[in-house]
Amino acid sequence: GRGGGGLAATILAGGAVSVDGCRFENNTAASFVGVGGGLKISSEGDCALRDVAVVGNFAEKDGGGVHVSGAATPLLLRCHIARNTAARNGGGLALKERARTRGELHRERQPRAAVW
Repeated sequence: GRGGGGLAATILAGGAVSVDGCRFENNTAASFVGVGGGLKISSEGDCALRDVAVVGNFAEKDGGGVHVSGAATPLLLRCHIARNTAARNGGGLALKERARTRGELHRERQPRAAVW
């Protein structure tokens, strides 16, 4: 596929997505894209993650737990990111292009957990 082992969201300008009370666990992002083992968010719009756990996911490239790209600035409230792995960068969280996060996040030390 296009990445996002658990969920892949592409949000266009003016659009919005909210993910509440979910757990993304033991997913894999493989194939050509290979990013965002738990979630892959590509956005020009609004995105909010509330009470979300991202645990034990794997990406063949970047963002074992969460991969965020574009101009995304997802709001993360009470999110827990733990025990995710990426073969390259961002075991827990990978930010690419102009992506930034806001809110509160609990992130444990994870393999290849460099955030760029």
